[in-house]
Amino acid sequence: MEWSWPFGGQEQLLIGVVETNEPLVLRVHRSFYDEAGRQVPEFLRAYDGLLLLGFSARQARTLVQRTPSKALLEVVVGAYRQKDELHNPRTYVEKLLRPLKVA
Repeated sequence: MEWSWPFGGQEQLLIGVVETNEPLVLRVHRSFYDEAGRQVPEFLRAYDGLLLLGFSARQARTLVQRTPSKALLEVVVGAYRQKDELHNPRTYVEKLLRPLKVA
């Protein structure tokens, strides 16, 4: 299923499968974009990066929904590159994102 939805501060193309109808839950995964021949969107790459940095799935989902996707991905990539040098990569990311949240 393809669906356009305001996500991460802008309209996004979501490709996924419906898990439940009420409430509507769409499961999105990078493999769905690969199979459709589409580029994996920034919000999904940022989500995966947040998980690698130690955020829970719930925390990552909240950040992805509230933060502009491009900015979030830039912060996550930067933190991941520095993760061995940072005392707490999660705190670092949260501090950088504080002024970027839109919702």
